[in-house]
Amino acid sequence: MLPSVSALCVLFLVAGAVGPPVPADVGEGDVVDVDGVLYERKGDLLYTLDDPAVQSRVQTLTVTGSRLDSKRKQKVIRADVIDGDALRESGARTLADVLDEQGGVQVNSSLGLGAEVFVDGLDGRHVLILIDGRPVNGKVNNRVDVSRLPISPGSIERIEIVRGPMSALYGSDALGGVVNIITKSPGRDVGGEVELGGQLLPSASPWSSLGLHGHGGLGPLALRIDVTGSLLPGFDRGGALTGKDIPDGKADLPDRRQGSVGVDVGAALPGPWSLRSTLLGSMAQTSAVVSTAAPFRDAADNAELALSTSLNGVLELGLVQAVDVVADLRIDRFTHIFKKLPTGGLAEAPAFCGGVFDLVCPREPNIRTNAEKDEARLELRADAVFVDDPELASPWGRELSLSLGTVLLQEQATRKNDVDEDTLVGGGQRVTASLYGELLWRPWRWLSLLPGARFDAFLVDGQNDLDGAAFGPKLAARLEGPWGTGLRASIGQGFRLPSFEERFLRFDHSELGYIVDGNPDLLPEHSTGIRAEAVWQTRELVVPIDAGVELGANLLQDLITEDAASTDDDGTPIFTYKNAARAWTAAVTTRAKIGPQPVGVGDVRLDLTWQYLLNAVDVSACPAENPWLCGAEEGATSLPLRPTHSVDVTGRFTLHATDTVLFARADALSERPLVTDTAPASLVLSAGVRQPLFDHAEVVVGLENLLDQTDAVFGPKPGRHISINLRIWD
Repeated sequence: MLPSVSALCVLFLVAGAVGPPVPADVGEGDVVDVDGVLYERKGDLLYTLDDPAVQSRVQTLTVTGSRLDSKRKQKVIRADVIDGDALRESGARTLADVLDEQGGVQVNSSLGLGAEVFVDGLDGRHVLILIDGRPVNGKVNNRVDVSRLPISPGSIERIEIVRGPMSALYGSDALGGVVNIITKSPGRDVGGEVELGGQLLPSASPWSSLGLHGHGGLGPLALRIDVTGSLLPGFDRGGALTGKDIPDGKADLPDRRQGSVGVDVGAALPGPWSLRSTLLGSMAQTSAVVSTAAPFRDAADNAELALSTSLNGVLELGLVQAVDVVADLRIDRFTHIFKKLPTGGLAEAPAFCGGVFDLVCPREPNIRTNAEKDEARLELRADAVFVDDPELASPWGRELSLSLGTVLLQEQATRKNDVDEDTLVGGGQRVTASLYGELLWRPWRWLSLLPGARFDAFLVDGQNDLDGAAFGPKLAARLEGPWGTGLRASIGQGFRLPSFEERFLRFDHSELGYIVDGNPDLLPEHSTGIRAEAVWQTRELVVPIDAGVELGANLLQDLITEDAASTDDDGTPIFTYKNAARAWTAAVTTRAKIGPQPVGVGDVRLDLTWQYLLNAVDVSACPAENPWLCGAEEGATSLPLRPTHSVDVTGRFTLHATDTVLFARADALSERPLVTDTAPASLVLSAGVRQPLFDHAEVVVGLENLLDQTDAVFGPKPGRHISINLRIWD
């Protein structure tokens, strides 16, 4: 069937070995017998047990909360999982799109052209973004622009979100949480997949996207190629002064185009060893008029090229059941160019110009920043299983595993301005050496303990810098109760090492009235997080339920903030950075997954998340005798853009006769405080249908933002629109 599509997909090569549909009661990592064949669930797919996707130990162990409890249903540390079904139904084009629909997670504009993710009240500086467990290279204004990371259900197995400090496992930047994009593994069976997507917006040109995915094998090799691309024209819907749908000369969403190409090769080596190499290149370009008075466009070109190789296998030693060994090497270059395009009219000049593939500009753009960030990262890890038998009451308990690892990271950054001057005048080189360890111990059936710690120390320009050392310990525990109940709790510390820009930047914008100087004496930021959750998970009842209520708090110290230190000879203010700020956040998060529950001719599933942000305050100005709990009259101020309430509700109904899936979502945010004002509350309602067309195709049609909730500054930006996604595979 579909010979032309098959030929096209095989030509491009690409996606994991797809088995039969996933039964409703099969969880992540479960093994199931279907027609006499054993399959293991990974993400939203079933794989045969001899497939490299299952054999690859590094993929199996890529679970964000812990290296050790990936196979356990009763996780010590919880990760919110966004699987392939949810990705397809969201109609998302970027990571920003899909994260914005998650309860307790917000995505806000960062400098007009990008987006940063907020988790539990902490902003993008304090949330670590990973791809397959490796930190994403390249930040702008000390934040990863999550809108530059493309999302394609055909290439992504799942996305995991872990809240709270995770520096004990991942090091710098993981103060508030971690977002991990886990890609699909290469497969031996020849096949492929085509994804076509479009969004029809009332006030802009249609958005469009294309994904080509394929896979195939030859001998011991398993191959995968992923090609994705999106064209997302921006628009100007107007603002409060002109009224909705009346342009005001300022872009509500930037013009954006982006694409990625990934080549993934897996090889089975002699014995229990395997090798996986991945080459990933991505490009994202944005362009927008960010101010109604600006006679120019702001534009940014971001590109990343990364080569990763992982060698993994199993050692048989007498003292332990098994030792998984991983050697992972990644070489990565991120390029960021920020420029002013020659004219600002929305229809007067090309949206993009001045690049290799762009239209000719009326005159050359003014390149204000041309930056490169090179990384070379080597990680060595060994995971040893000493005891793994729930029925065995040994002196070491029923479960005992140990993970030890080391990371060596070399970073090299260059940054030049429009006259080709180096603006990292103090240096742009750093070598970081890290050691980490994690222990999973289950002394009794009802208790699991997971302590861990990580130490990072870095060298700057070949000189040992003791102020660059940071330590992140963590202790997590789970207590099992009757009838599927349980309690889990954790306490840990996170840290963020100061960036090159914060330490060494020399950014002279005297013509705009300011200068920024870095501070080489900055200390790492630190946080202490405490979390406790009551959980209830059971499949034995008539209605399967997975629910929890979690209380989390995070205290941040030595936060890096701007400081107006002095003026130059002409009286121009010179800003620098300093460790001065203190802040803390606290939230209650209630979640529930109900179903699948048979209802007549189908079954129903319901996912609910409600987060109540108890507090998100900057207490830097509080008096020394009351540094954390002072009120507004003593200097405490609300952190901006943090909503008190955020709600996400998703419902799905599957009609068994036709495999039709009807889905609906509601995403609500309460008012968010600003410095002198508040951002309005919002309620975004969406609904749609996912329908198989025949054995190897399906279409997803969604009606997004049914209430047409928009705000020119704070969003949701697109307003009411229709998304259509067609998926064909073989």
